[in-house]
Amino acid sequence: MSRTILDKFFLERGRWYLLGASMTEPDPAGLGSFVRETFPSFSPRHASAIAAVLVHEGFVMFRGRKPIELRKIAGREEMERLIAEEEDA
Repeated sequence: MSRTILDKFFLERGRWYLLGASMTEPDPAGLGSFVRETFPSFSPRHASAIAAVLVHEGFVMFRGRKPIELRKIAGREEMERLIAEEEDA
């Protein structure tokens, strides 16, 4: 799931994207709508938890409160390296 989000939602490194995790009116360009469309068993609200994990793991950073924006800081290469290091540990 995280690879799909990093590769298909965060297309441009350095660009800020909306979280858009509202259950009633998620921003159509936000992560919440992407999560709902890409993973049908998840709602836009799940984007908040997913984003928190991505921030904690160092793949994205955030700013703001209303709206919350996210920016990709690690790409596929960094992600694969980190996963390999974790598996070796």
